[in-house]
Amino acid sequence: MSRILVGVDVCKDFLDAHARPTGVQKRFDNTPAGIEQLVAWVRPLAPERVIFESTGPYQKAAVGALLAADLPAVVVNARQVRDFAKGTGQLVKTDAIDASILAHFGEVVATVVRPLPPQEILEFRELCDRRGQLVRMLASEKNHRHAAQGASPKVIKNIEKHVAFLQRQIDDLEERMDRIVADSETFKAKDAILQSIVGIGPQVSRTLLVHLPELGTGTRRSIAALVGLAPFADDSGTSSRLRHIRGGRAKIRIALYQAAVAAIRYCTTMKRFYASLKARGKATKVALIAVARKLLVLANALLRTGIPYQHPTNSVCPKNA
Repeated sequence: MSRILVGVDVCKDFLDAHARPTGVQKRFDNTPAGIEQLVAWVRPLAPERVIFESTGPYQKAAVGALLAADLPAVVVNARQVRDFAKGTGQLVKTDAIDASILAHFGEVVATVVRPLPPQEILEFRELCDRRGQLVRMLASEKNHRHAAQGASPKVIKNIEKHVAFLQRQIDDLEERMDRIVADSETFKAKDAILQSIVGIGPQVSRTLLVHLPELGTGTRRSIAALVGLAPFADDSGTSSRLRHIRGGRAKIRIALYQAAVAAIRYCTTMKRFYASLKARGKATKVALIAVARKLLVLANALLRTGIPYQHPTNSVCPKNA
């Protein structure tokens, strides 16, 4: 029996589905009713995978509905799919063609179905993401305030009011996230372990909890690759080029980079590790990424054992160093 792969191209208004190898295709509205029709259309096909590419918020409802119906929906990196299309000589781009490319991609490239996150994680993730949006807005308004020095008092007052409003909104979201952690024994235990590591504070811990649920279950190499902190070799013949990181989960990587900046200030061991990399000629960002990877590996090991950081058991210094 041939493998059935279904590709679904997503836009704001439509879902274009293509079944491979039969070539059957159909368009659905990207609405609750249309998603229900998509689930009903996919179910009798019994596909091995239903492939979506990441399109921000537009694929979330459809993917969630398929997973809830025990159908193997997966979301793949859009850049990888586009590179795959170019590699197969497919340069024309339409919604129907993109759906067929997604199905072909799922046939060739191994993918993993990730279970639908529990409702408490989805709620926690939404609050965490919204806080990040407001923090960026607050930073922008503070820059506007700085640039408006000498402007009319009415303009300054307007900016000040908006800054105060954004700060209140951020504080409210942080209180709500604190309550979620306090009310969940799992979150509370993991949060305590993560914050026992120098450099990882409440916000970084929350980001790890909601955007990296695999933390504590994988190997040090697999978790570093998942986040995008594993450098890729770029060698050819006798040439050995500088290695780079790429892909992975950007929100986690940014959070760990911030944690690394704090760790090299307040942790003697990390400060020495960072200094040794700089002394060997490593660029500042390269050295900080190495520190971030070290923090990630430590967090993964501690969550696996369920034991908070204890000096000198682990390679990172104690919190009071």
